[in-house]
This record gives sequence, structure tokens and C-alpha cells, in this order.
Amino acid sequence: MSVMFEMLFFGTCSGTEPMKDMHHCAWAIKKNDGYYWFDAGENCSRTAHLMGENLRNVKNIFISHPHSDHIGGLMNLICTIRKLFVRDKTMREEPLGLFVPKIEVWKYLKAYIETGDANIESRFKIDAKEIDDGLIFEDENIRVEAFSNLHMEHAFGNEKISYSFRISIDGKVIVFTGDVKNLDEVDKVVGEGCDFLIMETGHHNVDDIINYSETHNVDVLLFNHHGRYIIGNREEAEEKAKASSKKTIILKDKDRIMVK
Repeated sequence: MSVMFEMLFFGTCSGTEPMKDMHHCAWAIKKNDGYYWFDAGENCSRTAHLMGENLRNVKNIFISHPHSDHIGGLMNLICTIRKLFVRDKTMREEPLGLFVPKIEVWKYLKAYIETGDANIESRFKIDAKEIDDGLIFEDENIRVEAFSNLHMEHAFGNEKISYSFRISIDGKVIVFTGDVKNLDEVDKVVGEGCDFLIMETGHHNVDDIINYSETHNVDVLLFNHHGRYIIGNREEAEEKAKASSKKTIILKDKDRIMVK
């Protein structure tokens, strides 16, 4: 059976101090040699490049919310993509799609980059868009819907600035929670069910998350954005994952899941 798409995990740590062999949250869906990138924690571009991935083919970047453990590597990711085209003396025809909760995130980042570098869009255009609830992107491969949550409810005057994503691809549904304040916020994203639930463990109890997957229509639970419990008690957490009635995987940096 041929591989329909892959899920690549470049960083699986929450916003802690630096941890050995772990980096902040970043992952991507690889389809037909193109990448749909979700969050951009520090070192994500380096990790992906050293995994053998072709960053020139990043099609779109989706940012769940503007905390540093989710956007700390965004500048370097974009600069690295540009650098690869500069090195090859080539141009990219299609723009790079960038979806952010607040367009100011990109405006500030672009201004910062260009204080010490050439025009960041000299090799390709960046099509930056502000996220809102509902369908935010669709092409021949993938469909991405955004659902606002309360993780940053007091930021920017209570404006919507933190999102979860429901991703449809090849007949499969992937729910990426980003960070959420309350576990029941995931209900509206899971909806009638999902094939993969990529759930953050940085703000929630592992037992509660396992119970959630067991009582909802979730086929595979993927633990991501690990908090101190999993970081400090990985073996214990693995035993809980094995005991679950649902397939449960505690992700590691550089994990690769092939979906057939």
C-alpha cells in the first residue's frame, strides 16, 4: 500500500527552558513533496533540513498562536527558505502562504528581518493572511479549518488570537489542538470524529487526555507539546499510553508517521 502523506514532527516540547533532544512545537504534513507547516518553534528549520527535507517546497505555514514556543523559529524558517533559493540562484514562482492569528505578527517580524537583511521577498512573495474562524485554506491536497480557543483569552483585549485546526486530507481528518485552556474546547474541532488527534500535554493532565480520546470518536491520539510530566516521567506516561483502549503515541522530535 502506497503512502498517501506523512506527518513530520520537528519539535515536541512545550515552552519550558531548553531540554535535551527536544525543541519547541513544530510539525508538517508532507504531500507530493510539498509541506504544509504547523507552528514554528525554535530550531524547526534546522531539524527539518537535517532530516533531509527540502524546505524550498514549504507551501504554507499555519501558526496557532503567537507564543514564543510556537513562533520562535518562524523568522529562521522563512530566512532559511530564502537562503536556499539564494544559494541555488533560483526564484520561486508561487508565493509562500503564511497564516497568523494577528497580521501584526508578520508585520513586526518582517520589519525586524529587513533591518539586517535584504528584502525577505526578493526570491518569493509571502502571502500573509490573518486567521479567523472557519475555512482558511483549501487546495488540491488539503483543507484547513480554524477554531478559536481561550488559550490567550486576555491578550489583545480579548480578541481571538489562539486557534486549533481541523485538517482534511486524503479522506483523513487530523485535529491539531495548538494550546487550549479547557479540554472541552476540543469538542468543536473533533466534531463527529477524527483519525488523528494531535493534543498538547503542556497544560493538561495525561490521564484526562487519554480519557477524552476513549470517550470521543478519535482513532489515534498523538501526544505533543510535552509538559513537565511527560518530560520527567516518560516511561510512566508510556505505560499509560499502552493501557489505553485507543492507539496512543507519545511523540518525539524527528518522528515520522506515514499514512497509507
